[in-house]
Amino acid sequence: MGLRDIVLLIAIYGSIPFILRKPFVGVLVWYWLSLMNPHRISWTLENQPFAYVIALTTLISLLIAKNEKKEIPWTPITITLALYWAWMLVTTVFALYPQLAWHQWDKVWKIMLTTFAAMLLLNSKQRIVALTAVSALSVGFYGFKGGFFTLATGGSNRVWGPPGSFLCGNNEVGLALVMTVPLLFFLRTLSPSKD
Repeated sequence: MGLRDIVLLIAIYGSIPFILRKPFVGVLVWYWLSLMNPHRISWTLENQPFAYVIALTTLISLLIAKNEKKEIPWTPITITLALYWAWMLVTTVFALYPQLAWHQWDKVWKIMLTTFAAMLLLNSKQRIVALTAVSALSVGFYGFKGGFFTLATGGSNRVWGPPGSFLCGNNEVGLALVMTVPLLFFLRTLSPSKD
């Protein structure tokens, strides 16, 4: 086990006590693990269910947290997302290839559940900025790493995301990086200018 793996284990399992005290920390850690997939670029931890452990810890913390304001903002967008989640279940039930559909549903319902748990806790500007920063920097890491790799190799190779993740292909990581640009621009506007 390399030093990178040890640091990663300490960071992930070391966050659990903080998650149990503040469920929003779990949201941030879950988004970091789900978007960046740091365990998939380690030497020995690529198949560990870290996101599952963090999501479960976050849900437990959400249930036991007494001083957290928990309310989903029911807007046309969140209602549409909930209806879309229900529609995905309906289409899975009537799928032409049920084995493949239920396999995909198993991933989708967990992501949607955690997304709604995050919405429960996104109740301040600071939390929205924190989640935006974690999301943008988690994906942006591959832009920085891929840009350095492209410069070092003279552009002779493709830039791939972590294997086994949603960003594994070069098109997928490219799309994610393009989607990250407005988030990074938003974060840039929050920093004070030195005029």
